[in-house]
Amino acid sequence: MKDGPADPGKGLSEPASYITEAKSRLRGVVAERVAAIPAEQRVALDREICRRLCASELYRQAEQVVAYLALNDEVSLSVLTGEARRSGRLLFLPVVVGAGEEMVFRLYESDAELVRSPLGVLEPRCGDSPQRRPSLVLVPGRAFDSRGSRLGRGGGHYDKAMAALRSFGPTVGVAYQVQIVDRVPCLDFDERVDAVACENGVYWVA
Repeated sequence: MKDGPADPGKGLSEPASYITEAKSRLRGVVAERVAAIPAEQRVALDREICRRLCASELYRQAEQVVAYLALNDEVSLSVLTGEARRSGRLLFLPVVVGAGEEMVFRLYESDAELVRSPLGVLEPRCGDSPQRRPSLVLVPGRAFDSRGSRLGRGGGHYDKAMAALRSFGPTVGVAYQVQIVDRVPCLDFDERVDAVACENGVYWVA
């Protein structure tokens, strides 16, 4: 599942300050890898990742999908979210509330409901929360490894939300293959995903 040379997080058993620095370095490495993918190729990769997710048992069993609207350097899930809505599945998107400390998820029914947050992310203005029914939870990240360790953007929003999201269904990290690394540097509070999806397939983690 991994791709490319050893990354800055491999083999860490260091103080928190070192791990924080290693995370920052890894974000830079992965950002360069993603930026190097031509725009046309990224569109094709996005479609292939969505195709593999939609063909997975995880998706077929899900009655609702917790997804995200991609930033410019993230895998776009537009093909999957469109299919989910057409199939009658409930679709939820993340919203950062309060002073930017808490992430919640709201039902997404139409683009007219979306507003741009102070962080520059489109979010549903209002909507119901996810229900207790079989779900697929899709999580963006800057990097993932074969253990399910995830590197985010540093805000900690998904780390705080993922413990609750697990009660709805499997959490699946979504990334390009170039974002899969040997080892992601982690602190104790960093949450792992249950599986990782990239253009090569959907993999349960070790």
